[in-house]
Amino acid sequence: MIYIIIPVHNRIQYTLTCLESLSSQTYRDYLIILVNDGSTDGTSEKIADKYPGVKVLEGNGQLWWSASTNLGVKYALSLSGSQKDFILTLNNDLVVRENYLAEFFSAAGRFPDTLIGSLAVDIEAPDTIHYAGTIWNSRTSVYRRVKMLSRDELLGSRQGLLSTSLLPGRGTLIPVPVFKKIGLYDHRQFPHYMGDEDFALRARKAGYKLGIWAGAIVYSHIHETGMMQQKKNFRYYRDFFTSIKSHGNSRYRWNWAKRHARVHPLLYFVLDLARQIRTLVLKD
Repeated sequence: MIYIIIPVHNRIQYTLTCLESLSSQTYRDYLIILVNDGSTDGTSEKIADKYPGVKVLEGNGQLWWSASTNLGVKYALSLSGSQKDFILTLNNDLVVRENYLAEFFSAAGRFPDTLIGSLAVDIEAPDTIHYAGTIWNSRTSVYRRVKMLSRDELLGSRQGLLSTSLLPGRGTLIPVPVFKKIGLYDHRQFPHYMGDEDFALRARKAGYKLGIWAGAIVYSHIHETGMMQQKKNFRYYRDFFTSIKSHGNSRYRWNWAKRHARVHPLLYFVLDLARQIRTLVLKD
């Protein structure tokens, strides 16, 4: 059984499109658990009407990604009766093909004790690979994408997993025993961003492997993520370092440095801050 956890806050049209793509899966042993964290667009009512088989859990509007996902995970764990079950974290702004879950199930059988991530492509340019893994340097704070192959090369490389240091919550299959061994997502230290990567790194430290399966593809609305739609003005730069919705939030980055850096946390934090400022300047 695969329990699919989808946290949502508004954007009902994305949610309906995502659920439509999941409804046509060739692998059928799954349950969708949608966590509606305070939506004001009729999400719960519309889901109940169109997809009555989807379990909807209600949040208070202040759960954000990590606590919303935890609510879904705890419900899934209360139902799971097998150590061979899986939890799949998914965002509502994704679309998948009908073989998506079947690809995951096949990969999980070949690679036990592994958290398996999705290959992400731009939904507006399906031949453009957006994400195929991350290599993270725990001393210098440098992140770099896994060497990009062509899509045909990636899809032909399915003899093994693509190596990655971290995994996002955007389509990651997790064996149920992982949660029983390391706990849930840390919603206090990482309420929105970085909770997924922190969880993956904690799992890796506990002995689990991480990888990307090229056959499990998510089509992502990459330009609708986080703060990407804001204009580059003073408010944007302020929010980049302070907003709960920003991956550059300084509190998240400091918490990450204290927990995962292999140098002094303050040194790592300064290097990380300098890297982010440089990236912002170059983008402008």
